Amino acid sequence: MSVPHVVLLNDLGATGHSIEHLPPEDFCVLNPGKPEPGGTRALIAAGTGLGQSFSRLGRRPLPRGAFRRRPLRLRPAPPSSKSNCCASCAAAIRKSAGKLILSGRGFRTIHEFLAPKVTHASFEDPDADPAPEITRRGLDKSCRVCSDTLDLWTAIYGAEAGNLALKVLALGGVYVAGGIAVKILEKMKDGTFFHAFKDKWKFEGLLSNIPVSIVLNESAPLLGAAYEALAAIDK
Repeated sequence: MSVPHVVLLNDLGATGHSIEHLPPEDFCVLNPGKPEPGGTRALIAAGTGLGQSFSRLGRRPLPRGAFRRRPLRLRPAPPSSKSNCCASCAAAIRKSAGKLILSGRGFRTIHEFLAPKVTHASFEDPDADPAPEITRRGLDKSCRVCSDTLDLWTAIYGAEAGNLALKVLALGGVYVAGGIAVKILEKMKDGTFFHAFKDKWKFEGLLSNIPVSIVLNESAPLLGAAYEALAAIDK
């Protein structure tokens, strides 16, 4: 069979194509905001790494290449920062010596910074991923260090989502995708994420009006790719 052309999409671009096709029940709204019709929309997704993209309604999602080509390495906040979270983040990042933070691997990095002597069973197995144990214990409050780790990781995630919203002026909304947000949904909903999102000094009013939603459908990339394929056939 002859295939006239092939379109290659990365997972984040494919997710971006799904946003306008997903039903309301596929979203968890963290902030309804006041969306600007036709405004730029931003997408951020933490999983095995961190992906970011943005688009305007009816236009193709554009991945932010710097974030797709290499892991995000956060920089310490300036000493004058008014946010206690930012001060903690700065210290954690200095301690982590540039390790990846906003991904599943970041949970152990933060946990080891907060309490180097506290370990769990998954830490001893080099083939195990400690993130599920840390997040589970953080959510059920069975470990204070895990709970603090989850708080800090979620705040860093919210702060970076706010950075993205300002960089692309995402007045059409910010969407949070990726597997981690869904797995820690209750934490994402408790206000930690959105407080850090809007905590940008004089920009707090602007960011408070930006809608923020979590994409709950983990098949969104496949659906987005299917819709893009359908659109290509119809051309």
